[in-house]
Amino acid sequence: MKVQLDLLVAKARLTEVRQRLDTLASYQIAEGRKRQDIEDALVQHAQELRHIEENRTALLRDHSRKVKLWEDQEEERKREQAEEQVRVQLEKELEKQRRTEEAEQERIRKDHLRARLKKEREWAAQRRKPKSSMHKELLDWVARSRNDQAVSISVASTPRFVMDVKELITGRPLEAARGVFYYMCVDEDDLRVQMVNGISQIENEINAYGTDVDRECLDYVLHHEAGSSCLTFQNGLKRDCDEHGTLMAERQTIDENGQTKGMMLADFVAHPTAQTCALKPAHVVALRLYTTAAYASMNAPLRDEKRFASGQRHPLPATVAFLRDALAKLRQVAAQSDMANEEVLLYRGMRDVVLPEGFLEHGGTELAPMSTTTELTMATQYAMSKNAVLLRFRTKNFMVRGPDISWVSAFPDEGEHLFPPLCYLEPQRDTNGKPKLEILPVDDYTFQVLDLEAHFS
Repeated sequence: MKVQLDLLVAKARLTEVRQRLDTLASYQIAEGRKRQDIEDALVQHAQELRHIEENRTALLRDHSRKVKLWEDQEEERKREQAEEQVRVQLEKELEKQRRTEEAEQERIRKDHLRARLKKEREWAAQRRKPKSSMHKELLDWVARSRNDQAVSISVASTPRFVMDVKELITGRPLEAARGVFYYMCVDEDDLRVQMVNGISQIENEINAYGTDVDRECLDYVLHHEAGSSCLTFQNGLKRDCDEHGTLMAERQTIDENGQTKGMMLADFVAHPTAQTCALKPAHVVALRLYTTAAYASMNAPLRDEKRFASGQRHPLPATVAFLRDALAKLRQVAAQSDMANEEVLLYRGMRDVVLPEGFLEHGGTELAPMSTTTELTMATQYAMSKNAVLLRFRTKNFMVRGPDISWVSAFPDEGEHLFPPLCYLEPQRDTNGKPKLEILPVDDYTFQVLDLEAHFS
């Protein structure tokens, strides 16, 4: 019985222990679950905290961006405001400057208008009381040229009718009296032998020593019809053509088929003027060539005193000699004209010069051939400048007059009278022994008109 009781007690205690163990296990399980729940809650809380931190960081970053954007916008607004202030100020200054400039321009315009009106009154006074017939002619021409731009000629060209005062030798040098052959540094007899070759000698000289322009001009003179070249010279004029580029009537001839064509060299050689004074073809070539741009290569060496002083030959001596001989022969034609013993006025211009006292007192010698014109307007156009000089040659008869070469000239409208090289230009004097010099104000220009007489060497 006791054993059974003890057994029952033991079973009861065992059951109690088991219950306690079960209770303890249940408690531990519950505690484990609580711990796991706590850990899960902590993890979740940590995640929430991390999420919150991330959101806070994002919010801070966004806030910083917005603050920076606002600051940039504020800076931009301030800059634009400053720029607007500067722009407004600049516009005010520009407006002030514009008004000042407009006022200055208006003042200048009024000054110019007053000056122009003053000049107009002065010009009107000049026209009411011209000092001489020459003064009246000059005033009338300038008045016409102001209304007709086609009348004026650019002074940038180098026409034959313009002289540089520096090209004159004051007085009459002894060398000039010894003749053109001496001044060209050639033996006359030797050169005359070479001149027997005629045109061939001119070709030889131009081909050997001339410029490309000289060679083209010679080719035109020798082999082409007048007016057939499209090249232009002297302010856009074609040779042997009018200002419209049309072949001039005096340069036209009729061929064997009855057709009109430009004159050839043979036609100029057969011209009545050439026949009257027995000009040879070489004479005609030299004359016609001189009226082209090739004249410069004949004149420049003659005016080169250093060349003469060194004894250097003129590069085109035969061409110059043919030209000089032709001019001498042409006096026969002048002797038979109605104006042989009548006074003819010839003109030559100088621009932007003051006549030196030595020239006014003693005259001067033109070493090269000297082109003059019967057309006052031609010389006036070329000499037009603030200080213009017109040389007026009062030629009493054909013996002191350069022959008219317009019949053979490539520019016949120039009315050219050509004097031979080494002409001594002697100032004419009044009853008081002073040079006949007129100083004529013509609008904005001042013309000095000096009367001269040319003496051939």
